[in-house]
Amino acid sequence: MKKIYQAIILLLGTVSCINEVEIKIDGDQSMIVVNASLRTDQKDHNIYLSTSTLQGIKKLEGATVTVKVNDSAPLTATFVPPAEEYYRYSTYTFTASLKASDIVRIDVSHPDGYKAWCEVEFPGETPFRVSEQTEDNDYFYFKAPVTDRKGEENWYRISLDPEIIVNDSQTITYDQYYGTFDTDEDPLLNQNLANSASNGSDDLFGDLFDVDTFSSFTDETFRDSEYTVRIRSSKYYYSAPANETDTVEAWANIHLHTMTFLGYRYIMALSSMELFGYESTILAEPTTIPVNVNGGIGFVSAETITTARVPVTAIKYDPTYY
Repeated sequence: MKKIYQAIILLLGTVSCINEVEIKIDGDQSMIVVNASLRTDQKDHNIYLSTSTLQGIKKLEGATVTVKVNDSAPLTATFVPPAEEYYRYSTYTFTASLKASDIVRIDVSHPDGYKAWCEVEFPGETPFRVSEQTEDNDYFYFKAPVTDRKGEENWYRISLDPEIIVNDSQTITYDQYYGTFDTDEDPLLNQNLANSASNGSDDLFGDLFDVDTFSSFTDETFRDSEYTVRIRSSKYYYSAPANETDTVEAWANIHLHTMTFLGYRYIMALSSMELFGYESTILAEPTTIPVNVNGGIGFVSAETITTARVPVTAIKYDPTYY
């Protein structure tokens, strides 16, 4: 018993010995932030610049942004005035037709002394098509084979753009990131959501990433072969206000994004942040977000896109209904 008391006294004495350390933080410290999502199916590309400070994120106007594609002459990105004053980033845009295996370098400089650069290489193109299409009263169903690129490890994701054309002129589209399709029909696209929290994985992400907001997947289970993705899209997204005499066409633009490994890590990090609600709680699990910007922070992704464009049955509704 005497030894127990001695141990308690020793422990209390140890806890009571606290040294106060004053940490001084320079309030003027800041870093440049460079973000961009480059895709081969787009010609106009945006680069988003800001500064990260102790007071928050601020726009960075007045920068010089140059873009070099392979060995071509550098392009100068153009500043785009913000649509709303509350935007916390500045947009710079450039036009270029990008393709698989292209190497793109972005250089950013600013009179305040900020300098940053990033270089990305687009992965090879992956064969992709829709082999079967069915429907019921509420949904369109698609089967789309992905032919894996042989001799290498690959990372993919799926997106879908519904497109409605009224009278050969008016085009109605929906943002591909907001529920235009679901993956309930496909076990591979669902595996991150259903299994990774309990599969005992010891990979880079471990058990942390148990949601996949962007329908991403690897070729681990079908390497050097083929896998048929199954997706479902609500008919709601293929309806348009139209009169009986109007002609309406509808299309499902299904995109296969071939990504780099670092791009896959970045997508999974965003999915984790979506799951844990980083904007609404301070108790979220820590998440490591990949950075590929030298001289600053941020991420520039390079995705090679293969698109299967499939006609579907358009749905008309009375334009005076709402």
